Amino acid sequence: MLLTREQLQERLIALHQASLELIKDVSLEHLLERIASAACEQAGARYAALGVLDSDGGLKTIHHRWNDIKRDHAN
Repeated sequence: MLLTREQLQERLIALHQASLELIKDVSLEHLLERIASAACEQAGARYAALGVLDSDGGLKTIHHRWNDIKRDHAN
């Protein structure tokens, strides 16, 4: 998918704004949620997840974010 100059500029501005938001709150929990949210929005994805590993390489926590678009539900 090729982007127009305007679309690319909008995405770059959104990415810059997201990076500014990321540094506002130094809480690790909020930072990881914001990273997942920014990734979801920038990728145009419905869902984003970010896994954090512990010192042994096991999964410690998962931070996830649903995009604000209407989700399809199976009947």
